[in-house]
Amino acid sequence: MNKVSLSVIMTVLVVLTVLLTSGIAMSAFLGYYKAAVEQSAVTGSEQSVVQVQNTVTDYTQDMRDIMEMIRENIKGEEAERDEFFSNLIYIFPYSIIIKI
Repeated sequence: MNKVSLSVIMTVLVVLTVLLTSGIAMSAFLGYYKAAVEQSAVTGSEQSVVQVQNTVTDYTQDMRDIMEMIRENIKGEEAERDEFFSNLIYIFPYSIIIKI
């Protein structure tokens, strides 16, 4: 009968312990990594939504301000009005539609 030496048994036990520990560590790492990636995606999405919301709010406020300036200047003399609209179109090219 073949006797298994103590060194072989110890080697097998050490290898199994290392494999088991490595598997547990890898599982824990993957769990933490997955949670971190999901949190990063949520945070990035929230930041994108806030940025778009701020952009739309700023644009809307700009349009309100422009409309107020138009209301104030539309009543002026024709030369002043034309100069105002020329300057407005130069500064805000997308506002040309207002004059049309």
